[in-house]
Amino acid sequence: MITRDEVKDEINKMPESFLQELYDFILFLKYRKYQQEDNVMTHIASEETLKEWNSTEEDQAWKNL
Repeated sequence: MITRDEVKDEINKMPESFLQELYDFILFLKYRKYQQEDNVMTHIASEETLKEWNSTEEDQAWKNL
């Protein structure tokens, strides 16, 4: 496993012209992680809500529509 110090060392070796691209990539990784977590939470919430609709009572209420 790579350490923060190793990453910092590599960053310090990079030319200044790469810093913006590196920073953008870091933000992209953070955004992607939060998007994935949000998708998981949305899926879990949806499953809980749909359980209420999967019932005989619901089937009866909607059968004539």
